[in-house]
Amino acid sequence: ARLPFDVGERMRFIVTYLGVSGGSAEVIIQPPVKHNDTWAHRITGEVKSERWYSWIMQIHDSIEGLMFKGTEFAPLRFYINQQESSFRSSKVLDFDPGKGVVRQLTKRKDRSEARAEFPLSEGTKDALGALYYLRSQLASTTPPPLNLNFPIFTSEKTWTGKATYLGSDIRKLGRKTYETDVFRLITTFGGLMEQKGDIKIWFTNDSRHLPLYIEA
Repeated sequence: ARLPFDVGERMRFIVTYLGVSGGSAEVIIQPPVKHNDTWAHRITGEVKSERWYSWIMQIHDSIEGLMFKGTEFAPLRFYINQQESSFRSSKVLDFDPGKGVVRQLTKRKDRSEARAEFPLSEGTKDALGALYYLRSQLASTTPPPLNLNFPIFTSEKTWTGKATYLGSDIRKLGRKTYETDVFRLITTFGGLMEQKGDIKIWFTNDSRHLPLYIEA
């Protein structure tokens, strides 16, 4: 199926709080790789804090996700390495849909290596795959879908992700003006715990459906 993005796409986000830049995040679609005899999407990311922010907290995190080739972006493997001031941690998640489990390996400099298993729900995405799944769904449906529900596994839990279409909008970023589709995102755990405040994403209303602006 045709996807609205391809190998080599590089998205760079500036993270601001009260109008001040505190850091940046970059996500890159790498060439596909073989993983356990199947071809996989490979997406990498990096988060860095600005130099001035290091007196509060110095952040340099890197992530990598492997997902089944196709439009569903079902996860195969997820890796995150966190360097946040004195905190150092790496975590590997291996998704086994055949057995319905997620196997986790965690390494921290101040603790022994830890392994754990968690149940894997059908249709689950990881934190990276959720964004690209949303973009692929936007590309396959005209007009945009009004509601999309899908589970997301992160932070040792499966959350229910809900994306609700709020309508179209004109968004100016820098010197350019874009036509966009706006979605409100909600994550709930166990149907009881819900985030406080909205998360909104403005996607460009074109063939690429780029996540132009995120507000939380």
